[in-house]
Amino acid sequence: EPLAGTDAPLPRKLEPEAAKAACADPLVLASCPKLYLRKLPEPLVPYAAYAAFVDGGKQLTSAQHVKKEAAVAASAKLAASLRARVADASAAHVELYELLLSLFAEIVAIPSNRMAPNALATCLAPALLRPAPGRRLSAEEEMADMRPIGAALTAVISNGVARPAGAKLDLTTTAPP
Repeated sequence: EPLAGTDAPLPRKLEPEAAKAACADPLVLASCPKLYLRKLPEPLVPYAAYAAFVDGGKQLTSAQHVKKEAAVAASAKLAASLRARVADASAAHVELYELLLSLFAEIVAIPSNRMAPNALATCLAPALLRPAPGRRLSAEEEMADMRPIGAALTAVISNGVARPAGAKLDLTTTAPP
């Protein structure tokens, strides 16, 4: 069965051991969700929220000279605001958005992990959001947007939604919009 809005077939469900045998390379496995997110007809962060991420990230990066407590508070406030913008723009994306945020929070919390929130944001930004198709940006403009978008996503990931203790991550229950 193809992904909604694409000709790409959904991968068949593999049992954990079969999945490990099919692909043991963690880099390949990590690229699978990014590919899925890039194939969505509208990005997970809806087009309507793109400007909020750019503007919020610009405000955050311009305020980095303030005290650490103020920066942490500004980051948390921005993360909450951006979550609300995603929810307002696309109810269909909220469940998957929140699920991914909780997964990102878990990834960042793993002590042996070398993937800090800003590195995760840099890797995922192009897969999570992009400008609307009618909004033409030059390559330079799009690259210039990536720095504030990265700062905004870092804030969102750093203030991620944690699942209750003992809750299992079940990716099979969330279908693409």
